Amino acid sequence: MFLADLHLHSTYSDGTDAPQGILQKVRRAGLAAFSLTDHDTMLGAKEMAKLARKEDGFLPGAEFSCQRANQKCHILGYGFDLNDPRLEAFFQYVSMARKDKLNRRLVYLEKEHGVRFSEEETAYLRTLPEAGKPHIASLLVKKGLANSISDGITRYFGSGTPDRRIDAKDAIAVIHQAGGVAIWAHPFGGEGEPLLTSEEWSERLRLLLAAGIDGMECFYSRYDISRCQFLEQAAKERHLLISGGSDYHGTNKSIPLGRLNTADAPIERSRLTVLTQRSEPSIS
Repeated sequence: MFLADLHLHSTYSDGTDAPQGILQKVRRAGLAAFSLTDHDTMLGAKEMAKLARKEDGFLPGAEFSCQRANQKCHILGYGFDLNDPRLEAFFQYVSMARKDKLNRRLVYLEKEHGVRFSEEETAYLRTLPEAGKPHIASLLVKKGLANSISDGITRYFGSGTPDRRIDAKDAIAVIHQAGGVAIWAHPFGGEGEPLLTSEEWSERLRLLLAAGIDGMECFYSRYDISRCQFLEQAAKERHLLISGGSDYHGTNKSIPLGRLNTADAPIERSRLTVLTQRSEPSIS
């Protein structure tokens, strides 16, 4: 039986497992293919490329936080050149933007909720490679201001915070320039997000098709079999690549590694057509 998980996060973004720990879990789970897709960085993928053996089936990846026509979306990039200078420069720009986002979230917390972190707590957040809402929520839990990480995110950021995301068209273009393919992540909504309506999904797909998207993450841990089948058929009708992933974050999210649907049913290799675009990782 072929098992794959093409959506995993490590400590290089908002996961709790280091790449080495993820690789060990991938091997124990018997996955034949996997991808490390940290948010807005390929540092995790670079480390994994050094650790993984050819038989591990590692596919370089990253998840880009984007927007298109003021509509939030996430784009998964796969199979790109890990040494591409344009991609390096792009991620450096994104890293600066994420640091600015952290500052705005801290200001928002204090202004809207009266929560102010100590200098030590703020310094800790600034030392993280890609500090996000789960890291902030973890501190809120430690301070007794939230019951869990998910509770902290919902309670303090549920109404959203001022955001500045890169345009999906720019992200897709740089992925293509680096030799990769661009996949729309969790098209109906990710973990902790409200599901899009059919009309909202259709409009967002239209926007991303115009931006040059190559495929969709049709199999996802939060979606039931019928929703996965709907997305798979929609992708086939539009000649799009098909991917699947759990969105594993370690203890930051209660999502088992390797789960591609709510029934935890295995997905045949032939259905994950994005793997036919696979390229071997290149790293100096």
